[in-house]
Amino acid sequence: MINKDFIKSKLFPCNVLAEQVVLAILIKHPSSINFISQVLPIEAFFLQKHQIIYETALILNKNEQIIDLVTIATWLQDNNLINLIGGLKTLIILSEKTVSLINLKQYTQLLKEKYNRRLLINLGKEIIKLSFQTSLSVNSIIDKIYKEIYLLSTKENFNNLSRTSE
Repeated sequence: MINKDFIKSKLFPCNVLAEQVVLAILIKHPSSINFISQVLPIEAFFLQKHQIIYETALILNKNEQIIDLVTIATWLQDNNLINLIGGLKTLIILSEKTVSLINLKQYTQLLKEKYNRRLLINLGKEIIKLSFQTSLSVNSIIDKIYKEIYLLSTKENFNNLSRTSE
């Protein structure tokens, strides 16, 4: 049986290993949530299970609870989400990874770049969709596309990435 996540990861820009490392750092070094949460939105994680784990850590942090393997697993179990991430096994695998805080900034930048590339792909899909709507004038399509590009380019995450890549 072919893994759907594997197929999706070949079609869209992502780095599943970097996602795993960032989540492992989060589990092993809970204070890293302060940095990670300022850099990465939930959607920056490509895999749904990684989004769920990250969102759980954000919720725990917001509620001033400890972020670790036990609290994340408990919250996921209590909210019937544990199976969506692949069970407790997924969390155990993450917690067993050998990770260092030294590369956290680089890995979060990598995830942010991949996320922004997916945003660009989605915009490209929207451009194609609009181009087939003959009820819209070409000028109105161009105006709409221009506005979308402007919104994307002024997004805080996108701008921060552009500045750090230069």
